[in-house]
Amino acid sequence: MNWRPALYEWAEARLGDAFEWGRTDCALLMLEACDIIRGTDDATDYRGRWRTRIGAIRYIAETESPSDYLRKAGARTVALHFQQAGDILLAQGEAYPDFRDCAHVCLGRRSLTADPEQGVVNVITGELTALDPPPLIWRLAECRPE
Repeated sequence: MNWRPALYEWAEARLGDAFEWGRTDCALLMLEACDIIRGTDDATDYRGRWRTRIGAIRYIAETESPSDYLRKAGARTVALHFQQAGDILLAQGEAYPDFRDCAHVCLGRRSLTADPEQGVVNVITGELTALDPPPLIWRLAECRPE
C-alpha cells in the first residue's frame, strides 16, 4: 500500500489544529504518522495519557520515549540530509531542554510539528537538520507489517 497520499492528507487536515498535551503534541503527531505508515493504531493507546507538559515528561520517563517506540517498531536511523517523507526527526539538546526526543514528521521540504503557542504547524525541514546537535532521523517505511 502506498501510504504517502494518506500521510499528506492527514498532515493537511492537522495543520492549524490547536496544541493540546496528549492530543496534538509532538508525540501524538509522531504516533499518528507511524500508524498511517505502518497500518497500526498505536496512537489510541497513548492519546489522553497526559494533559500537561509535566505529565508528558513523567509519562515518557515512566514508559518509553519516542526513540524507544521507534526502535521497538523496527525503525532504523538514516544519515542526516537523507530524510524523506514519512521519516521522523527527533530533535534533542538545548532547543528542547525538557524532552529527550522532540518529534517532527518529515513531509519532504517541510515537516509537521506541534508548538504550544502556534499549534500544529509546518516548519522547514532544513531548519530542523541545522539544529545543534542535529536530529536523529528514523525511517519506518520498510517496516510496514504484512
